[in-house]
Amino acid sequence: MKFKLIVILVIGIIAMSSFTISAGEFTIDELQIEEIFKIKQNSTSPKLSTLSVSGNLAGLIWQIDESMVSNYIQTLEDFGPRLTGTTACEDAGNYIFNVFNSMGLEVRRQYWTSGSYSSFNIEATIYGETNPDEIYIICGHYDSVSGCPGADDNAAGTAAVLAAADVMSNFNWDYTIRFVAFSGEEQWMLGSLEYVEEASNNGDDIKAALNVDMIGYALTEDHRSKVKVFTDSTSHWLVPYTSSVEDTYTDLIDLTIIDGGYDYSDNWAFWQYGYSANFYHEFKFNDYYHTSEDTSDKLDMDYDMRITRLAMATLGELAGLSDGSGDDDDDDDDDDYIYIPPYVKIDNPFDRTTVNNSLMITGKAYDFHTYIKYVFLKIGDSSWFEADLNNVGNGMAEWSFPWDTTTVDDGEIILSAVSINREGIQSPVDYTTVTVQNEEDPEPVKNPDLESTGSIQWSDIKPKLVVQGEFTIENVGDSESELDWEISDTPDWGDWTFNPSEGYNLTPEDGSFSIELQLVTPDEKNQNFTGEIKVVNKADVSDYNIIPVSLTTSKNKGFEIYPRLLQFLENHQNLFSLLRQILGL
Repeated sequence: MKFKLIVILVIGIIAMSSFTISAGEFTIDELQIEEIFKIKQNSTSPKLSTLSVSGNLAGLIWQIDESMVSNYIQTLEDFGPRLTGTTACEDAGNYIFNVFNSMGLEVRRQYWTSGSYSSFNIEATIYGETNPDEIYIICGHYDSVSGCPGADDNAAGTAAVLAAADVMSNFNWDYTIRFVAFSGEEQWMLGSLEYVEEASNNGDDIKAALNVDMIGYALTEDHRSKVKVFTDSTSHWLVPYTSSVEDTYTDLIDLTIIDGGYDYSDNWAFWQYGYSANFYHEFKFNDYYHTSEDTSDKLDMDYDMRITRLAMATLGELAGLSDGSGDDDDDDDDDDYIYIPPYVKIDNPFDRTTVNNSLMITGKAYDFHTYIKYVFLKIGDSSWFEADLNNVGNGMAEWSFPWDTTTVDDGEIILSAVSINREGIQSPVDYTTVTVQNEEDPEPVKNPDLESTGSIQWSDIKPKLVVQGEFTIENVGDSESELDWEISDTPDWGDWTFNPSEGYNLTPEDGSFSIELQLVTPDEKNQNFTGEIKVVNKADVSDYNIIPVSLTTSKNKGFEIYPRLLQFLENHQNLFSLLRQILGL
């Protein structure tokens, strides 16, 4: 225990001397930042110091969020169907290898051939501090069937493996942990069989393998509250063990463990060689299984995240957080307490993304011994900015910072974040690299606005007579806007002609102008006609004006005075044409 106390004291002195707190001004440890950047660029990752052992993994579990798992799932889905042996499957495998490598883990490809299939598994390792020969594994397959994007089957499971590695790679563990992604599962566990056979031949002491396959599909609250755990008789102890882990961290996981009995995925390969292995699986089987519709938009990312947390928490409890000293003295009273330094993580933007114009940078921070007091963010070579902080309880905090990306030149930018707890201890630096590619702001939209004025009335007009009228059109919209208009509707009586019947590029500066119309009146006497002329803005049909029109045709007095005579004349038109002219018929 003297060693631990000395280390705590030294780290505390170093941390406190890294900056000053005076009237809200801070000097961040730039040397620490530069050193971490160098380490990151060399594809290695520094270990955070843990100064005594404990089972409290809440801080690590909390780091796994929807953004993390959904980014991994979407990236794998974007490779397209990952049929074992195809270029897409190989590209996905190389992506997984590179992600592990960027975490500073020891990574290898295990190439295998079985029948007509050739591919490779990917294995990343954290070696145990006190029991390096005893191994715990979390695994999932990254291949899919032909024509299937494989979001749930099984980018979701592979994402769980990557997420577990992401949060666990910064810590030391008592037992060795392997993170393994298999190909060939869809051809009956070809990759995992090759892997486990090699492990057995090497005499590897695998204590348990946690297999994750199809964990993101749920339709109802009942589905979202449960997860199935499949085992064989040798492995059944993992069901109550997993349940006890969920009980410990239920506020972060909130799942009911369902003993699914016997079912198989890559866990089956471990059973063939006598190793304990379980299989985490969604409660409701995916309706889009092995189809082109197995895509990430069908998944419940919160549900996926909570099963991922469960698998990682179970693995963490099995592997045991270590202080890095190699001391496995379980009699030490301080072994019930873990010291985790302040921690900070950038959630958005995801590493290697492209951003433009503006972005809300978000992340998490925690300190379980006190609380986070500040989070600072650095953009490229800028000064440090204080982020908005929201402490959500139990040492956990969420933070955000609005970034106007137009303040930097286009190109690759490193974003860096540090957190500082109440005692002034500074966290290690987290960083992400983004490519800024700003787009020019679009020209503001200049909206035209149609206005038509006029009311047209004709009275005592003879049938089939040509009459004329006019009304005006004007653009009363934004300055420099241009209006395209047309006559869209006219009354259903008479024959209408407009000059013009449509127009283009009318600006407010043009003012109003007249539309001339010509009407051939209906061949009906002594009638009243009403209707509307509709003028519309072609760019926005909801912008229109109505011009009311009315027409009254003249009465024929001869019809009232001489009804019998008129009837006679109608029957003898050729004989009395002169009389018809006189009477105006």
